[in-house]
Amino acid sequence: MVATLILVCMPAAVEVTVAPDQPIPFVYCDDPLILEFSSDKDVQITGTLKFSPAQSGDQAESTITPFHVYANSSYWYVVEKPPQNRGYYKLEINLACNGEAYKKETSFCRIDRPASLQHAPLYAHCGGDSRTSILTAAKSVGIETIHLMASSEYLNALTDEASLLGLHLILGMSPEQLQQRPDYLAQVIEARCENIVRFEINCSGIEQECATLIDAFRQNECPAGMALTVPDAKYFSQLMTQSPNLSPKHVSLTADPWPDKSEVYRIRYVAAQYGIEGLQVHVANPLWYPRPGQTASTFLQHFFEYRSAGASHVGLNASVFADDMGVQEMLAFLNGLALHFSGQTYVGDCVATAQVRAPLFRNGANWLAVVWSKKKGDSATLQVSGATNLELYDAFGNLLELDTSTENNVKIDCGPVPVYLKGTGGALLGDAAANELKAQVRYFMAQAELVQNLQPPLVDLVQKAASESGSSSGRLRFLELMSAFPGLEEQWHTRQVPKHIIGPAIMLISEMAKTMAILEEDRGELFMDPLRDTLSQTEESQSLYLTGSAGTAKSRERGDWILSEVRRLVEEAELLEQAERKIEAGAIAALAEARGLCLKSAAQADVPQETPEILPQPEVPPAVTEGEVQEGEPVQEGESTLLEEKAEEKPKEKAEPQPASRITPAVKEKQPEEKTESVENEPEEGVHVVVSGDNPYNIAKKYKIKLDDLLRWNNLTKKTTIHIGQKLIVQGEPAE
Repeated sequence: MVATLILVCMPAAVEVTVAPDQPIPFVYCDDPLILEFSSDKDVQITGTLKFSPAQSGDQAESTITPFHVYANSSYWYVVEKPPQNRGYYKLEINLACNGEAYKKETSFCRIDRPASLQHAPLYAHCGGDSRTSILTAAKSVGIETIHLMASSEYLNALTDEASLLGLHLILGMSPEQLQQRPDYLAQVIEARCENIVRFEINCSGIEQECATLIDAFRQNECPAGMALTVPDAKYFSQLMTQSPNLSPKHVSLTADPWPDKSEVYRIRYVAAQYGIEGLQVHVANPLWYPRPGQTASTFLQHFFEYRSAGASHVGLNASVFADDMGVQEMLAFLNGLALHFSGQTYVGDCVATAQVRAPLFRNGANWLAVVWSKKKGDSATLQVSGATNLELYDAFGNLLELDTSTENNVKIDCGPVPVYLKGTGGALLGDAAANELKAQVRYFMAQAELVQNLQPPLVDLVQKAASESGSSSGRLRFLELMSAFPGLEEQWHTRQVPKHIIGPAIMLISEMAKTMAILEEDRGELFMDPLRDTLSQTEESQSLYLTGSAGTAKSRERGDWILSEVRRLVEEAELLEQAERKIEAGAIAALAEARGLCLKSAAQADVPQETPEILPQPEVPPAVTEGEVQEGEPVQEGESTLLEEKAEEKPKEKAEPQPASRITPAVKEKQPEEKTESVENEPEEGVHVVVSGDNPYNIAKKYKIKLDDLLRWNNLTKKTTIHIGQKLIVQGEPAE
């Protein structure tokens, strides 16, 4: 896919190739720009070159020193003083060939050598493309993983080339391929299993047998990871209900157009309702291509939005950065991304206006603020007091001038194309964490099911977490939340509270705790227990679990995941200590200790083979939306209120004012009318009519009877599905 131009200069035909030493037209920043000229006849060539960078109006010209090309041979011409900045360039070539004039346009990118780049959390969808040069283009900008459809007729050639380049593979499979496992696919999988990081499985139409088919495939074909491909959270919830034995570790949220980032939150929440914490959500739009008038930088906005919502990897159409016409502007944007982003952890949004987004990511004390605006010519002011090593880069990775004339603030010019502000420490990290903690608390409080079913002291503690963070009582609130983890885990496994309540609660509180740990560092008060003592206690919990856990792999799933999370937190605490963030390290160690104490309950848990029908199908949490704020105020996402709406639905109850929710309600589906039966249809005494959202546990709790009695009176088991409109006896003789 080298950009070759055939310039018909009478009476000769001259070919011009940009960057002939590369498979596609890109030039490394430390390399000269070379043009290759070839001709079928002897020809004298001179002319000019005009360079136009894509993101600015600054053009540059270079005069071609006359040279001679002999017939049926080539000549490599080194361009004098070409543009040195990274980026995407349009090149206008004006030639005089033996006195005949000719003009042609092409394009190329200036990028960094792969050794200078980090491995960005991206993967490229290659679709049915047969060009192996796309794989080279992906590799050149730090993309280490490519997605191929198992049905591609070029599967063998592409997997062979990917293996030679050291690329990892994702194979997308249809329901029919999962069921039939065709011979050609089995041969590819056998040859490339070690290169496959995961399969992406479409279970549409085979939902009920999907778990069985996946297990059989992994045992017989390849033990690589399995991701469920879903278009939205609603389908994921339905899939988990219809195939109760599914225990996915990955979900691929694949849709066109790009899904809202709220879908990532919703999928993670649904997974937690089924007891799956730590689910990796990947987001992809294999069909996306910039519309006319739309810049490729739109993808960068999507990427950082998804990362801020907790997405692991983002997939894009490979044709966006390299196609039949040569390289595209996206290649230069991906180069800039790989220079500065390698999977840093999202902290929160910085100070911003309604038009501006400024999510902040960090690795230890080093942070990256990504700033963009919906409109051109905008600006944002960020508080950076105490920060060091401040640097500003454009989206291609070029260093920009940063105004640091004021001690505590920097003003950044921004527009739809993001810019990257990098620094170490300072107030910005804590400000972003404080904004995120408020958003996390609003999200928790908006989940009516959690608020209504968890112990009121815990709900009150969560509500206070944001308002008291950074104060002297912030440490106390943090430690109280840590002490809640073992009790929540025990309530789950002893079935005092259903897992569809406890699972999301543990996940959300854990995320709050990590945010509060950053704020503890800002407070500057050391923990009383030395870090090493806390980590030692954590090791004791791990050891007791490893020596005492038994049972099937299924029964150990929860405990094994907690064990891996504890180890990850211990490693994070040690890295923070090395980064001189000793207080935050102590807080993360305390979280590791608290999660480690949960191993006792997880190890002793009896995991029955129950279908989730005895629980209500989890309701997908309402969508996260961005709210408008005044300039200079912290970003507050979605100031509309689920709790306020519920207060309006019950006017007879005097509701206390509640904090604004992080989220706004999704469009409500029409609910069955059984909830509002007329007086004439009122059920007889001692009988309950099942309505939407009912389950045996909640019914027993409502009538203050034992669950076992309710099941016995109605000839039910814990695996029985109850239906809307069904009548259940709720009075009778209790069991002795």
